[in-house]
Amino acid sequence: MSPGIHLIQSVDDFVQLTGQSSESVSQAFQSVDFSRETVVIAALGERNTTGYSIRIVGIALRKDVLNVYLRESSPSGTGPVGMAFTYPTHAVVLEKLPGSLKVNVVDGGMHASLMR
Repeated sequence: MSPGIHLIQSVDDFVQLTGQSSESVSQAFQSVDFSRETVVIAALGERNTTGYSIRIVGIALRKDVLNVYLRESSPSGTGPVGMAFTYPTHAVVLEKLPGSLKVNVVDGGMHASLMR
């Protein structure tokens, strides 16, 4: 999954984002009612070791702007890490959001490399 904030309004949105089959995506999202709910995903993209994480720590909708507060962590440099490709992500389910929103990424603590 590409780095960034992704608003998923339907199974088709997630299929388009990931290239996964709609059948496997439907199973993963079977508890989400897309007629009433939106999934917000924060993704760091590919990392080459373990120890990275991203968390959505807050969300605020103000008119047509969605502020997504993130907290990222990375290996400290002093501790051991596993050598593996990882794809840190975090998803939350919200009440249905409008289709066209501007998304702002806000540092929710630590550092936020997705901030632009």
